Amino acid sequence: MIAVGCNGGICLWSASYPGNVASMKSGVTSSSFGAFPRGSSGQWILVDVLRGSSPELVSALCWKPDGRYLASASCNGQSFTIWDVSQGLGTPIRRGLSSISLVRWSPSGDYFLTAKFDGTFHLWETNTWTSEPWSSSNGYVTGANWDPEGRVALLSFSNSTTLGSVHFSSKPPSLDAHLLPVELPEISSLIVR
Repeated sequence: MIAVGCNGGICLWSASYPGNVASMKSGVTSSSFGAFPRGSSGQWILVDVLRGSSPELVSALCWKPDGRYLASASCNGQSFTIWDVSQGLGTPIRRGLSSISLVRWSPSGDYFLTAKFDGTFHLWETNTWTSEPWSSSNGYVTGANWDPEGRVALLSFSNSTTLGSVHFSSKPPSLDAHLLPVELPEISSLIVR
């Protein structure tokens, strides 16, 4: 399934091919795009549209690794939303957030990261949705990725060639973590300023 953010919601597309026809939710207008390569008769079908409570442009999306939940955020919004895709229901997580530029689930789904354009980011544990705020003097978070166990997050920043490595010192749901710099001199020498 592919999720695409748009004004006021998210379009969900599913692969459909003989033997596995995608089913659409009622009220969704049939739409398709692109055939699969090499003459197969598959195509992508619009199967659902998740509509938020506001007309804001959804600009950040991330699937929970098990595929059940989808996180969405807007750079113009005050919260992020966790969608139960099978039910089509979204739960806004409102914590006075604004300008969210990036959302990322950990591989286990125990942790979640939100980053903002002002250089702050939050690490959340997803059992109670509590968070710890962090900030960077190296600009805003432009990318984030987790290790396979979900105990380390590697972050890149807009104004630095130094990465940040967030290490959790205890198992979930603990938010006890340390941010360590990861210097990359070989990359710094390649950048023309």
